[in-house]
Amino acid sequence: RKLRSDAEVDRDDRRRKAHMSTAITGSWTVEQGMKLELERIRGAGRRQPTIDERESRFRTLKKYFDPEARLTSITPAQLVAFMRERAETVTASSINSDLRALSTVFTLAKRRGVILSNPLDRVKDDRPQTEDRPFDDWFSAQELGAILRKIRTADVDEADANIIELLALSGLRRRELADLRMDSVDFTKGILHVDKGKRGSRSLRLTESLRAVLSDVVKAPHKPE
Repeated sequence: RKLRSDAEVDRDDRRRKAHMSTAITGSWTVEQGMKLELERIRGAGRRQPTIDERESRFRTLKKYFDPEARLTSITPAQLVAFMRERAETVTASSINSDLRALSTVFTLAKRRGVILSNPLDRVKDDRPQTEDRPFDDWFSAQELGAILRKIRTADVDEADANIIELLALSGLRRRELADLRMDSVDFTKGILHVDKGKRGSRSLRLTESLRAVLSDVVKAPHKPE
């Protein structure tokens, strides 16, 4: 008698676990899967902005997928239809962020034996390609300069204008900006240290413009609340 391969044994084991889980819970609904994924990342100590972003993605997804539907009922065809509908109003990057959030739910369900496979694995070739997307929605250097000059000549508090320019020139996220300290800036080496960023710590090289606005921010007197 031919011995079963490791792959066959692993497949049968996953099916057995999925059957047991379904018998107990009736499988997970979309809503249950999302709640369990949020519990998981909270328990893992993820930063609040990450949790907020994931919750926002889930709210969007629930507009397209019935929250009471079983995860096992979501098909590759439904996923492709979702991508096509979303493509009418948002960018490829946003769609891929939605898909990554949904994939975390499927991955958790698979690890816990609720489903056998992640249906998103079957639509990889259908995902929108961000690298080929034209960057027509990006500001050119001339356009950005014109916007910043307009802010400087408008009725905007100088401290607020400095913050806007700092965000525009550095690409910092709001939370990263709020976490900056005086020792985050090394004018001698020309480096801005960003701690606790979305993808960990990193360092930014100070351009002439960025150095100038950071100097203004450091010198600016504290504005009481």
